[in-house]
Amino acid sequence: MRPFAVLATPRGRFGLTAAAALAPLLVLWWLGSGPVIDILRPGTDWLAGQLNLAQAVVSLPTHDWRVDTGLERASGTEIGGVSLILNADILRRLLLGFPLFLALVAAPPRVGPIRTAAIGCAVLVVLFWLSACSVIFNDVAVILNHRSSLVTDNVPPPSFTVTRPALSGTAFFLSGLGMYLALQVLPLAAPIGLWAGLNPVGLKTLLLQPDGPAPSEDGEAPVRGD
Repeated sequence: MRPFAVLATPRGRFGLTAAAALAPLLVLWWLGSGPVIDILRPGTDWLAGQLNLAQAVVSLPTHDWRVDTGLERASGTEIGGVSLILNADILRRLLLGFPLFLALVAAPPRVGPIRTAAIGCAVLVVLFWLSACSVIFNDVAVILNHRSSLVTDNVPPPSFTVTRPALSGTAFFLSGLGMYLALQVLPLAAPIGLWAGLNPVGLKTLLLQPDGPAPSEDGEAPVRGD
């Protein structure tokens, strides 16, 4: 098949449109994620409080978050409560699913793109809150157990201990696993899964009609004459 003929197939149109939409969306994600991070902070603050992970999550001018854990130091050179800094780069990574999902929504065949985008983005917001809490949980677990995570060693243990008892081995492992899923799996898997669930016509077209004529915008393939 000629290269230009490939672009006329459903897969070709889908890939070309998704790639064209993804490029500016990634630029917007990289440059404009700071205000979005600040907007989504109150939801994380509320959820972290409900899960007893933090007393408060506060936005900083750099779009980092300060997490007041409510833990009290039991040893070390300093006294008082323990606060964490959740880096804006980590929070930006948790937002990666938004540009990926919107690029998929923009690609044909489209089925109710506005509705699909609205539902998908709402789900991604909830996943962002849960993912941010997973990162906080891992950081708190490392402090409580005074050891690096069993899943990742990106968060070293602090130079002090706290008054609250350590977590069980199972809970400590799950804290690291949750952070790994939040940072490495969900940003890529969630947008694909959401798009596939909200646009089954598009998924069927890509899987079952790779070389047929390009479908119309409502997902129906054009009728050929004899």
